[in-house]
Order: sequence, then C-alpha cells, then structure tokens
Amino acid sequence: MPGRRRICGSRERWIRAARDRALIQQENKCIYCRTPLKRTEATADHAIPIAEGGIDRDNIVAACQPCNRAKGRMRAAEFKAALRGKADGSFYIQLCATVYRLNKRTEAACRRLQRLVA
Repeated sequence: MPGRRRICGSRERWIRAARDRALIQQENKCIYCRTPLKRTEATADHAIPIAEGGIDRDNIVAACQPCNRAKGRMRAAEFKAALRGKADGSFYIQLCATVYRLNKRTEAACRRLQRLVA
C-alpha cells in the first residue's frame, strides 16, 4: 500500500506470532465482531494504538479487516462500545456493528439448538 512503511523482518515475525496466539485465544474469531476467521484472514490489531504507546506483544489482538479498518486509532474499549451502542459514524463502524449483532444472535441460536439436541 502506498504510504505504509515496510515492517522489518523480526518485528513482522513477532507481530504475526502474537496475532496467531491471539487468534487461538479468541477461538478463531474477530475480537470485535466475533466473525469466524482463518489464520490467513486475520489481521493484527493494536488494542491500544501505537500512537498512544501500545507497542508490546500483549497489545496485539486478532481482528477481521473491516473491524481493524473501522477501529482506526480508537482504543479497543472505545470501538467495542461503539459496536454495542447505537452505531453512528463511519460506514465501516456501522457495518461492523451490524456484523457483531448478527454474530451475537447466531451464537445464541446455536447454543439454544445445542441444548435442545443434547
């Protein structure tokens, strides 16, 4: 992408490793909207933006591209609040909020079905 710096090899490796670890901890779902993700689809997102000092490995979460893009420089807590509240703002935040609500309802329906079948 134009305007993006190329991350040096060792930093790129630890970010990828941190993203993969986060993806496993998040049960292969986006941390924000809960969309199921494959390893190749997940992006590494800084829960605390780099501009605010969030540069350590524990600050990396796995997110889908739309959520990562919509979050921008917001803190994770701010973005999650935007998703769970009335979604106004950018198109991407509205899209991510809709996906979050759909995934939340789908997960609840699956749990109900599992209880009925069990």
